[in-house]
Amino acid sequence: MNFSGVVLAGGKSSRMGRNKALLRIDGVCLVQTPGQRALTRGVLRDTVRDAGPLAGLHAALAECRSGHLAVVAVDLPNIESAWFARLAKLCTPGVGAVARTRDGYEPLAAIYPSDALAEAKARLESGRFALQQFVATLIRRKHLRVLRLSHSERWQLANWNTPADID
Repeated sequence: MNFSGVVLAGGKSSRMGRNKALLRIDGVCLVQTPGQRALTRGVLRDTVRDAGPLAGLHAALAECRSGHLAVVAVDLPNIESAWFARLAKLCTPGVGAVARTRDGYEPLAAIYPSDALAEAKARLESGRFALQQFVATLIRRKHLRVLRLSHSERWQLANWNTPADID
């Protein structure tokens, strides 16, 4: 199975007070980690302004040239390639995978089938931007499988939203 990938890095970073994509771990910006191959498709722009991460996901799905799109938000510094290898085991043609904790789904560290584009477009057009409901719809329609995470695995989903999260 072939996968495309995207790092969503277009948020306002208002709680952080500076661009999260430019925060550094060991001297390397979050938007590009050590060993990462160079970007091949360039920077994508949202087609709908102020629609949150769904607009970025929509833009990436519209450019996806494979059956699946691996998505990670730039502010999830603990996500490693093993995370996506684990999700990929649940994927089949037309079906992606998303993790769930007791707090909800993690839609910004997931693998979406390229068919999710139609649902993303419909939600943007109707002003329904919430990712939890987007994911729930894809699960109901059998386009996503769920990986349930234990409490001890939740550390991987710690995101950097404020300066206090970095320390």
